[in-house]
Amino acid sequence: MNRDPLAPFEPTPREPFDLARSGHLFRRAGFGGSLADRERAVREGPAKTLERLTGRGPGERVDEFEDLPIVKDDGGASLRAYRIWRMLAGRHRLQERMSHLLHDWFATSLVKVGQLGAMSRQLRLFDQLGLGRFDELLLALCQDPAMIRWLDNDSNVAGRPNENLARELFELFALGRGQGYTEHDIQEAARALTGWTVKDQRFRVEHRRHDDGTKQILGARGAFDGEDLVRITAERPESARFVARKLLAFFVHPEPADDEIEALAARYRAFGRDLGATLRVLLTSRLFFSERAYRSRIKDPVDLVVGTVRNLGATASPMDLGSEALGMGLGIGEPPSVEGWAQERAWLTSATWLRRANFAGRLAQGAFHCDPAPRAVLDGGTPTERAEHAVALLLDSRIGEPSRARLDAFLRTPAAHDDAALLHAVMLLPEAQLL
Repeated sequence: MNRDPLAPFEPTPREPFDLARSGHLFRRAGFGGSLADRERAVREGPAKTLERLTGRGPGERVDEFEDLPIVKDDGGASLRAYRIWRMLAGRHRLQERMSHLLHDWFATSLVKVGQLGAMSRQLRLFDQLGLGRFDELLLALCQDPAMIRWLDNDSNVAGRPNENLARELFELFALGRGQGYTEHDIQEAARALTGWTVKDQRFRVEHRRHDDGTKQILGARGAFDGEDLVRITAERPESARFVARKLLAFFVHPEPADDEIEALAARYRAFGRDLGATLRVLLTSRLFFSERAYRSRIKDPVDLVVGTVRNLGATASPMDLGSEALGMGLGIGEPPSVEGWAQERAWLTSATWLRRANFAGRLAQGAFHCDPAPRAVLDGGTPTERAEHAVALLLDSRIGEPSRARLDAFLRTPAAHDDAALLHAVMLLPEAQLL
């Protein structure tokens, strides 16, 4: 028996690549997909489907939206709308999904940065480098103007080092809190980052403000600068495990097991810290398609609003969807702290549940300029037949017995003849809140 948790998933009659597994892949790697997309995936298989979700051919540019600017400074509304439009309209769905993770991982807020352009460019950085080598991504983030301002590295100068960026580099970005470093390592890392600042909204090294003395960082000794610091940090074994845990928690299960972390960390090291190559192994593994992973996470507000519209095979106003996600607690560009957003059950409070329920009801009625209107996507027939179609559209035809009982009870009411009410009832099932 193969005990490798990352052994490839091979469909069998007992474990087919069915609508449920297809929907799982679309949710985790691409914010959901229309029923037609998911049915096509069942025919083509997981490897071909992942290739389509990656959305790149030979020589293709990394990002088909790279020249589209943010044109208004409106407190972040246009930034939220632009990012959600990308999630709805883009072919590079895995890229968008990875950028969503990285925005939480390297959490930076417009509230402090104060420049819409700088925040937009940081998010675009995730699009460009998020599926490449972690070393390059980490270095780019340490040189990113929004990050430098967010963590005050523009005041980090020789003789008066500011430790904010160095501390978060170790604690939150690359190693994990308390993993393989000391307070002295942080102090020395801060010295290495002196002089890294922003001038005319661009990264700049001010050599006269840089401490060029000898430093000792993570067991290495030399006259290190920021580039040396990033290289030394990314090469640490603690970093491989930290990255593996992040990928597993986001794409598979919020509480990855130690053997899963070690297995993915080994693949990551073997691929030269290439995030895209590591993800391709993870997203085609038996672990990814296991019952343990299926619907094991709670949808964050962006997953909910974008995923519901995508599953309906519809389009909707990105500005409206961004506002809805903000009301549920996730404002793109505005994480609450450097640690990002609280996840999983923290999304479900009495207030946010009401917002989720109201969103579902309004969407079912055709709000948010949803096209086609959700009630128009049901094919007619008896209430039971329309309910089965709604469950296929939104929940991959797989719900548990308690939800089946709730839906059967709803079908015995007069409201079952109203397609909007029927869709709303399906959107309120517990499975609809799970990723």
